[in-house]
Amino acid sequence: MVVVRSGRDKGSRGRVLAVLPDKGRAIVEHINVARKHRRQRSMRDTGGITSVEMPIALCKLMLLSDDKPTRVRIQVGDSGLRQRVSVKTGKTI
Repeated sequence: MVVVRSGRDKGSRGRVLAVLPDKGRAIVEHINVARKHRRQRSMRDTGGITSVEMPIALCKLMLLSDDKPTRVRIQVGDSGLRQRVSVKTGKTI
């Protein structure tokens, strides 16, 4: 779960559906929704105007931890594993 920090959907919360690391974007459920015109491809397929979630920049998203927006840092543990850690509380996410 993430919260949007800026833009048209500021303050909205949603579940991450996909991450596009090469583009620095993510697709979040019910966030950055655009209306697209779809052509009918077959008799069973319906055409018309549909709503589609578009990618949003990762810098505009903040992770939710304990139902609060949380800044995250990467920390290497004693065993050499990388872990996400909350900056404020120090808890492992």
